[in-house]
Amino acid sequence: MQKGSGQTRAMDVFGVNILDHTFDNVKFSLANMTKDIHLYRNLAEDNQMATFVSESTHRLFHLGKNKGKGNLDSSAIYEVLTEIV
Repeated sequence: MQKGSGQTRAMDVFGVNILDHTFDNVKFSLANMTKDIHLYRNLAEDNQMATFVSESTHRLFHLGKNKGKGNLDSSAIYEVLTEIV
């Protein structure tokens, strides 16, 4: 993916963790991402803006945090997704 049109900065930063299935190399913690998603949702709600997918994202990241993955890199959400699929 990184050699073609699917190349993204997010995959440059977080992709190695996902490919290696190791999430201890924390670039941005799942707990901080959960907090930021919460802040985004509050801001959008305060400004009466639609947040089409944020509810699912919010629930998913809270599930990861509740599963004890909060101190891991935010890419650990990959593990949560594989556990629920």
